[in-house]
Amino acid sequence: MVGEGARRRDVRPTRSFYDDVYRHFPLERGPAGEPSRVDFELYELPRLFRDVADQWDGMFQPIAGRPDYRTFISFGILVAALSVEAQLAADGAIELLSLEVDPYPTTEDEAADG
Repeated sequence: MVGEGARRRDVRPTRSFYDDVYRHFPLERGPAGEPSRVDFELYELPRLFRDVADQWDGMFQPIAGRPDYRTFISFGILVAALSVEAQLAADGAIELLSLEVDPYPTTEDEAADG
């Protein structure tokens, strides 16, 4: 969470991030109600932008000695989980570099199997 008086960083997706969105989500909803690109952009992106901006300082640093790279992992609204690789740009904005999505929630049977 952004502290009082702290400035929230701008978040901007890169072309490669949107390429991943297009890879994971079809133009139209699937036959079983699977989310479309527009669904993802309307329901997941605003929360994703907010959470990455608010949680930047505490996010996982996947590369030792490179605090400008971070990984955000979260549960989604429309998907079971998502992971975003991000980088702090020279102008102080956070650039979203890539997106991975797990669209299927774990069933109780899968959780019991470990």
